[in-house]
Amino acid sequence: MISAVPWQNIEGFAGAAGIGALCFLGIFLFLDGRAPDLFPTVEFFAKTTTWSIVAVVPVLAISYIIGLVTINSASIVIDQIPINQARYQTSDLIVISEHDNSAITQEYAQLRHDKDLLGGAFLALVLLSIGALSEIRNLPNLRGVIVIAATGVLLLAFITLGLAFFKVNAAHDLVAAVRALP
Repeated sequence: MISAVPWQNIEGFAGAAGIGALCFLGIFLFLDGRAPDLFPTVEFFAKTTTWSIVAVVPVLAISYIIGLVTINSASIVIDQIPINQARYQTSDLIVISEHDNSAITQEYAQLRHDKDLLGGAFLALVLLSIGALSEIRNLPNLRGVIVIAATGVLLLAFITLGLAFFKVNAAHDLVAAVRALP
């Protein structure tokens, strides 16, 4: 059976926390680029051992929550975009679950999980690229490097989006193959 909560394992937690951390970094860079005097207090406290002990768990929890929101937002949007007629439908899940084949069910769940992570990564990488570009004002001597890096990250973002759509199509093809079985 396909898990109703795909984020209950370590892989799901790590994926959501990683995507959340990328978003967190993008937000930090964006805010720092727009208001460079905003974070001196944070930097002062971050140097202390107490701050490290007190802040690490809440920051990890916030990263996980941001990651979940990002992943689920991307998943909803991607599932609504018809690419080659492959759009997620609840009936797809019913077809897979009624077939009662654990290998097919696991493959379908993995394709959907991969699509969710790739979609979330797309949004996180776009946010990171915007944040990096925001830092140009603080680091004018590195303008060229920042633009190249941000462009590379944006290119990677669109590659992950393309892979997410590939996973949607693969899941749809799997459902179509299961429907064709006797």
